[in-house]
Amino acid sequence: MGESEKRSLASLLGAFLGRPPEPCVGAAPELQARLAELRREVSGEPLAHCLASALGEMPLIEAATRLTTLLRWLETVGDAPPDRPFAWKQVGADEKAAVHALAGELRDALAPKLEAEVLRVAGDLRSADDAVFRAAAGTLASLGTAARPAGPALVDAVLSCGGDRSDSLAQALGHVALVDAGVVRSLAAMVSIDDGCAEIAACKALELAGTAAADAIDALLAAIDSTMNPPLYVAALTAAASVAPDDERVLERLLAAWRANHDDLYYRKPLALAICRLERWPDRTAEILVESLLDTHFYDDDYANAVAVRAWHVFEERGATLAAAVPLLARRLEALLESDSTEADRIIPTIVQALAHVGPAAAPALPALRRLAERRPGYLREVRRALRAVGKGSRAG
Repeated sequence: MGESEKRSLASLLGAFLGRPPEPCVGAAPELQARLAELRREVSGEPLAHCLASALGEMPLIEAATRLTTLLRWLETVGDAPPDRPFAWKQVGADEKAAVHALAGELRDALAPKLEAEVLRVAGDLRSADDAVFRAAAGTLASLGTAARPAGPALVDAVLSCGGDRSDSLAQALGHVALVDAGVVRSLAAMVSIDDGCAEIAACKALELAGTAAADAIDALLAAIDSTMNPPLYVAALTAAASVAPDDERVLERLLAAWRANHDDLYYRKPLALAICRLERWPDRTAEILVESLLDTHFYDDDYANAVAVRAWHVFEERGATLAAAVPLLARRLEALLESDSTEADRIIPTIVQALAHVGPAAAPALPALRRLAERRPGYLREVRRALRAVGKGSRAG
C-alpha cells in the first residue's frame, strides 16, 4: 500500500472516529475491504505515524476521547434491543474485530503521552468556575480507563465539591475504578462517610465499575442495611447488584426491598433493573422478571420502558434457565385470550417470543399456545415459531 493510499484510508478511519456511528455506515464497505491491510502495514511501524494520519491535527485529549468512544461503542452495540437494529451489524465480525484492534492499538500508543494532559485537565476540577469544572469532568469521563492518572484528583473532588458536582464525577470514577484498585478502596470508604451527595456518587461509580469493584461489596451491604436515605438506599442496592451479582446476600436484600417497596414506582423501576442483573437464581427471580417484561407500569416513560427492554434481554440471553417463568407466562396468556383490550395485542407477542426463548422447558405452555392459534389466527406465525423452538413444531396450526 502506498503512502498516499495509506493516508487516504487513515483519513477514512479518522472520519469514522469523528462522527456518530450511524452516519458513517456508508464508509463501512471500504473499511471492510481494506482495514485489515492497513493494520498489517502499520503494525510494525511506530503507531504515532498512523495516529497522525488517522486523527490529523487533533489535540491529544480529543484523539484519545474519540478512540475511547469508538471502542466503547463497538463493545456495546450488540446490546441494542431488537426493535432498534444498528446498521453496523451488517459489517462482518472479522472487520469489526479489525476496527476494534486498530483503535485499541492507537489508544494504547497515546497512553505514554496522555498522562500529563490528563493531569492538566484534572487540575480544572479545582476551579470555582462551574463551566470549567463540568468541562473537565466531561472530558475525563469520555476518556474511559485512560483517565486513570486523574483517579486521586477525582476522589478528592467528589469529597470536596458536594452537590450535583459530585454526581457529575461518577462516570469518570467508574471507568477509572475498572483498572485502579486504589480508587475502588476509596469509593468503598466513601459509601459510609455520611455525605449524601458523595455517597451516592460513589455508589454510581461502583455500579459502572461492575465486578472489577467486587471488593466494595461489604461496604455497599453495610450502607443498604444502615441508611435511612432513600436515594442512597436505591443507589447502594443497584451498585451491589452490579459489583457482586453472584452474592446471595445481594439477592436477599433486593428481594426484601422488592417485597417492601414494589408498589412504589420510585423503587420499583431501579429494583427491577438491578434484579435483571442476577443470573444465579432464576427460580427466585422469575416472577419479578415476568412482571418487568409485561407490567404496563413500565410503559409510562422512556426510563420505565428500559426496564421492559432489559427484561426482554434476560429472556433472550438466558431463556433456557427460566423454566420457572413458564407457568406465569402461560397464565398471563390464558387471561389475555379472554380479553379484548388493546393491552392484549401489545403483550401477547412478547409472551409468545419469551416462551420461544425458554425453548423446550416451555412445554407446559403448549396448551395455551395452541389455544392462541385457534382463537386468534393472526398470531399463527408467531405461535408456529414458538412451537418449533419448544420442539413441537410438527403439531402447529
